[in-house]
Amino acid sequence: RNQSDPDMKLTLIQNGRTTYVISIRKSATEPERFAAAELSRYLEKIAGARIPIKESARGRHVIVLDTNLKAKSPDAFSIRTVGPKLTLSGASPRAVLFAVYTFLEEYLGCGWLKPNDEHVPNLDAVTIGRLNISQQPSFRDRILVHFPYHRARTAEQIDWMAKRKLNISFV
Repeated sequence: RNQSDPDMKLTLIQNGRTTYVISIRKSATEPERFAAAELSRYLEKIAGARIPIKESARGRHVIVLDTNLKAKSPDAFSIRTVGPKLTLSGASPRAVLFAVYTFLEEYLGCGWLKPNDEHVPNLDAVTIGRLNISQQPSFRDRILVHFPYHRARTAEQIDWMAKRKLNISFV
């Protein structure tokens, strides 16, 4: 198909197999590496294929995670397809993680209603259409107060916070 075709579909995983890799920059920070690991882990849960993570991967079938987005908010992100590539860009490493969770939730059907409770669909294929999404939070601070404090519960809440795009944890 013509790469400029608006009806073009990308099949990231089909029947437990993939030709895609997740590309991160060589100097990727821990939050960026965590975002890549989460994307790979959830895609495996969804469709049975773990997409490998490589530094500075090139090629046609690449999911690029980067911090190249220029925006007023450090939590702004975009999710775009360009030909056979999927790019999840953030204005900061945390925003890249927000892009990953938004992609999983809004386009693949994952859900995180409350801490330690998730819905992950079971699909034969992960196929997406053309995407050109940008999000920027309306509020700079999105806070969760952990009260009363219980160590184990707070750890679960902090994990859930990123999935809900909260950015401040107050213990």
